[in-house]
Amino acid sequence: MDFLDYQIYSVTNTTKAVTSESDLPEPVSRLRLAPFELPSQLSSHTLDNETARSLSNSIEKDLQNSTPLQDGKLYNKMSMYVSQSIDSLKLQSTFNNELSHLQNIHPTTKPTSKQPDSIIVNNKPADATDLVLSKKLSKVLNDYSFTTYHSTSQIRNSLKVLESNTLALRLDHSKLITPEYLGILARKSLKSDLESELLKDHLLVLEEFKPIARRIKRLTDSVQTIRTLGQSLTESNDDTPSDNQLLLQLNSLNKKLNALTLQKKILIALKDKFTLNQIEEDIITNSPVAKPFFEIINKVMTIKENSMVLLDLSNKLPAERLLQKNNSILQLINKKIYNHLIDFLYNPQNTNSPSITNPDDSLLINFQRSLVYLSNDLPYFNEFLKRVATIRSKLILDEFLSQFDINSSKHSGKLTIILSQQNPIRYISDILAHVYSLIVNEYDFLKSLFKFQSKHFENTPQSILQKNETFLNGIDKTLLNEIVQSLANSCRIRIEQLLRFEENPCINFEIIQHLQLYSIMYQRQGITMDNQIISNLKKLIQLSKEKIFEFFTSIINDLNIEDPILNDDLLPPEWLVRYLNKLIELFEIYKQMTTTSSGATTTTNNNESNDSLLINSNFLNKIIKDPIESTLLVQLKNAFPLSKKKDDVKISLLTVEINCFDLLSSRLLPFKNIIFNIDDQSMSILNWIDSTKNNFVSEMLKLQIKLLFQRTGLHLYENLMNMIFPLRSIKDKLDYDMYLSLLENPLMQLDTINSNVHDTLNEYLPMALTDLQENLLFKLTSPSIADEICDSSFNELSFFYIIFKRILIHLYPQQIDRVNEILNFSEIEFNTLIGIDN
Repeated sequence: MDFLDYQIYSVTNTTKAVTSESDLPEPVSRLRLAPFELPSQLSSHTLDNETARSLSNSIEKDLQNSTPLQDGKLYNKMSMYVSQSIDSLKLQSTFNNELSHLQNIHPTTKPTSKQPDSIIVNNKPADATDLVLSKKLSKVLNDYSFTTYHSTSQIRNSLKVLESNTLALRLDHSKLITPEYLGILARKSLKSDLESELLKDHLLVLEEFKPIARRIKRLTDSVQTIRTLGQSLTESNDDTPSDNQLLLQLNSLNKKLNALTLQKKILIALKDKFTLNQIEEDIITNSPVAKPFFEIINKVMTIKENSMVLLDLSNKLPAERLLQKNNSILQLINKKIYNHLIDFLYNPQNTNSPSITNPDDSLLINFQRSLVYLSNDLPYFNEFLKRVATIRSKLILDEFLSQFDINSSKHSGKLTIILSQQNPIRYISDILAHVYSLIVNEYDFLKSLFKFQSKHFENTPQSILQKNETFLNGIDKTLLNEIVQSLANSCRIRIEQLLRFEENPCINFEIIQHLQLYSIMYQRQGITMDNQIISNLKKLIQLSKEKIFEFFTSIINDLNIEDPILNDDLLPPEWLVRYLNKLIELFEIYKQMTTTSSGATTTTNNNESNDSLLINSNFLNKIIKDPIESTLLVQLKNAFPLSKKKDDVKISLLTVEINCFDLLSSRLLPFKNIIFNIDDQSMSILNWIDSTKNNFVSEMLKLQIKLLFQRTGLHLYENLMNMIFPLRSIKDKLDYDMYLSLLENPLMQLDTINSNVHDTLNEYLPMALTDLQENLLFKLTSPSIADEICDSSFNELSFFYIIFKRILIHLYPQQIDRVNEILNFSEIEFNTLIGIDN
């Protein structure tokens, strides 16, 4: 390569290792090898020892005796070496043998492990030009002599750089190592290309300094002017050292300059603190409601708070104008936030997205943060809540009404509510359940959007949440109550249509239970007591109570008190039986609903008013006590108008009354601990029935005792003796003396007693038990009451007979036999005849 011939192939003096930059050698002419003939084939691959030794000695002798040669002698010297080598060696080796021969020439040098592969032509005979070129490269790569070390290392580094940048420089090795003319052109063009690339790199560096040069050139005149002015000032100051007027003036101007600079900095800082730049104003106007937008809002609010401090200054005009500007900006911001929130609600992708319930969703956080900032503007905030209530009310109302529209596509083929119209309880239950599902879904939706008071929004002033806590707390439940009010009238109309035509008190009672249950469920979902839907449910409950009361009162009102209601068996009227059957049926349903699975009855909540219950003291008074007093007793008395005059009619009236009240007591007693245990007034109704029945039984007992004494002839003496001293007060025989005064009474004469008592007693006593049981008490429906009256009556008769006989024996001790003849039954015989134990 021609450009490598500068220093590599010139023989330099040992005292001059490196040439100066100004004394560079020129490239030498190529060595012509045409005169040298080489054998066409090499007979051997190695050199004999004598030949190698002679060649090495010759070369070393020439190198030791060599002197600096001129450029013209280099060619002759090289020709001499070549001719001697060819003549003595007879060149029979390949290029590889030549390299080993060169290594023997310089035994002190170390051959490199890496040789240029491009110089070797595999399995081809090498010509003289290639061999010489290879020899030159080998000397460059393997010569480590001290004199040529610097230049050799530079060339070696250059070759390595070229090899590493082969692809970048697009080098063609085959052309560069060609010894022909094309190789010369390739190597020369490589040098020019490298120089042009170097120039381009230098131009790029200079281009970077162009702006700096232009600025320097532009400021040269100003700097020169300042320098000239400074020199003139310095010279004038040197000329008049005692004159400080100019220096004072400069100091004064310098102070003013510093003051103006400080004032400028202050004004710039105030501008940054109290105004928005163009980028921030553009964000407010054109950017979406996102994180940068909220940061600008925070800055505007901070500016407004800082502006309030400026009102304390003497000149309030700047602060007022600044506040006016900030208010207009905040108005624009609030309007933009309002529109953003409305767009969010109207977008079905946002409201119907499953991620809307995720508290970490970016859209949800952005919505809630916007609502926090909007709470600073109450008009916009309240207007937004109204829009939310309007939009959501329409949606859930359409969803509710779609269940009653056969042609609607929203029910997806499910017509459970429409198909259940034949079953009133199922129909009302489906309506209430559907309303409950709408409330639950709406509450979940609103809670995900508006229940965010406990969240901490990044870069959001906490003062907003604290200041607007009144508006933000419970906003989800407030909206829920406003939204579900749209369902109140539609739900009430459909339930009321059915209640108006339902007469069965049991069905009405079950409807009341469902209405009360769902009313409690609605309230647990956040619906307040004053909400219209709860108020309508209360009205429907009251309507059902009225329908139940109307059913029972209609039975009473349809009766005619003057109509005969009695039969020969003196049983209760048929209307009373039907009335009690319906009433007991209602009580049975109430018992089932108020009894737990374990059998224990549920108690009424103390906080719940007695009037709010279906079955309370007022209801029991109207359907039980009032009909008995105003209708039943009056009707019975009208059926026996002679009851006050005739004992037999009186007995019939008492029998019917006892049968009626015994029926009432027996049918109502099982509900004593469930229905009548609500309060004292309710229990008093059942106690009144029992006491009235007992009064009738007592009257019947007194009347039966009276009849027994009359039919046995003892009634005159019973009255007479009780007038003197009550028989039940006798304790011992001494008390018999209380009746000694009766000896003067003609009725107490034994003959008179015999005529009044003996025959009558002996005639009636044997059949007294049968007469009383079969004739007088047979029509009593309660055997226990009949037995009680019978036993009590005969016990009273037996007691009087025994006392009466003992008193007579005490009054007439001399006529005991006569007394025994008149009262001829002993105590045992008397008790046996009337059927009581002794």
